[in-house]
Amino acid sequence: MKPHWKEMAEKFKVGDLVIIPECLSASGKPPNRPCECFFCGQDSHRIGVITELIDEPVAKSSTNIAWVVQFDVGEWCFYPPDVDAGDVEVIKT
Repeated sequence: MKPHWKEMAEKFKVGDLVIIPECLSASGKPPNRPCECFFCGQDSHRIGVITELIDEPVAKSSTNIAWVVQFDVGEWCFYPPDVDAGDVEVIKT
């Protein structure tokens, strides 16, 4: 049986378009004050293209995988826990 993150590597491929959902407060509603995250703070449209799959040990993740994504406001990485949390999804392969 493949590890969970290996299945993710098959779902998220270089060249895929991904989207990051809008930021919400802990209650699931839009925040009461301006968010200053990487995306909100730069008024990003939150759509990016996967440019690289890193398949080696990475510091932030307990797995051996990360994806590098180019957004309109710069480069960002995401990891299997981000996928599990629903913080990124493929919109076009």
